[in-house]
Amino acid sequence: MIYVDPYGLWATEAYYSVRDGFSSVVRSPRFHGACQMAAGVGEVTVGHGISVGSYGSASPIGLAVAAHGADQFCVGFRKFVNGRDSDTATSQIMQTTGMSKNTANTTDNFISILGTAGGPAAMGLSIPKLGLPPIAGNVALSRGAEGHNARAALNCKLSQLESFQQNAVRIKTLPDGRIRYYTEVIPSKNMDPTYGACRVLEWNPLKGCTRAWHECCDHFGNVNRVHPKSISGQYVKSQHYPLTAKEL
Repeated sequence: MIYVDPYGLWATEAYYSVRDGFSSVVRSPRFHGACQMAAGVGEVTVGHGISVGSYGSASPIGLAVAAHGADQFCVGFRKFVNGRDSDTATSQIMQTTGMSKNTANTTDNFISILGTAGGPAAMGLSIPKLGLPPIAGNVALSRGAEGHNARAALNCKLSQLESFQQNAVRIKTLPDGRIRYYTEVIPSKNMDPTYGACRVLEWNPLKGCTRAWHECCDHFGNVNRVHPKSISGQYVKSQHYPLTAKEL
């Protein structure tokens, strides 16, 4: 026979005093509010990380997680200050549909766990893989997708995108979601059908790819020649389209 408390020490008044004090703290709305505030901060942090870490492709998921975390933090702060239980806006909305209070609060807590734990996994599935689409024509890609050069290509792509977004004089959004940024047209030095040229960057937010080229236009504003320059941060060595006199 094993005696757990042979001398009856746990049955003393001090034990019951500590036990009752601990139980009152754990059951206190202020303690629950502090825990809810901490969980809300963590959820907002995860939501922000999802939005930033996915370069915006998973922003809807990140914003939803962050908004739910902010709801948890506000209600937790109210509990901590007032010492009274309160339901989150998410729980109140679910209760308006006929759901019981206990079921709504349990579902709300499950949403917090799902957003904190499942959000990063969803972000990993939603981040587009950076790759080079097939290119037609006589285009030779420069090397730079191996080892540390891959990082250099990614940095170059992001730097190009930031520069064009800041310096573009014209922005055009295509029906499929691609965005083109145009710099100022530089007039030609020669008297020929070409009026001038500008630099263009096309960004595909869905695929995470970019294409950059020089675009020439005539005196009526029509494009008469393009010269590919880079694809997703990797420089290309390409002919003009159509060919120039020197390339014929």
